[in-house]
Amino acid sequence: MARVFMIISLVACLVSVAYAASGTATYYTPPYVRKCFFFFYTSSKDVSRCMKYLLVKLYIVSSNVLFFLFCNSVTASSCYGYQDNGVMIAAASDVIWNNRAACGRNYRVTCTGPTNQGVPQPCRGSVVVKIVDYCPPGCAGTIDLSQEAFARIADPNAGKVRIDYQQV
Repeated sequence: MARVFMIISLVACLVSVAYAASGTATYYTPPYVRKCFFFFYTSSKDVSRCMKYLLVKLYIVSSNVLFFLFCNSVTASSCYGYQDNGVMIAAASDVIWNNRAACGRNYRVTCTGPTNQGVPQPCRGSVVVKIVDYCPPGCAGTIDLSQEAFARIADPNAGKVRIDYQQV
């Protein structure tokens, strides 16, 4: 009897470990966090090259020498603000967000197949990502992966793939 109970317990543990939910994954592109830098300029040509960045502060040194602090226009993540969490990151949809409970959780995401006819065999494998942001209602996937994480599991030309995901 003890042996039967032990086998049933072992099978139950293996089944619970092997369980993965199904969904879809998409990706978003960098920059993922706000980056700032000082910029020294003496001509309007120098400034025009950096206009894609937001001017945060201007320091006037003399009439023809200026220092600027520029920052890119990335919005802070819902979990960590402007903290850099690397590139193996993701945003969670309402399916796993759970009022910020998903923040910091790691998920193993495995590509299981295409969602369209565009790339018939997009899958490359799996990746572990950290949830650092929220993908609001209307999000195209269950998990919105960073471009680098998506490229590990599937051909980026697919744009969206079917996945299995599991918290690890």
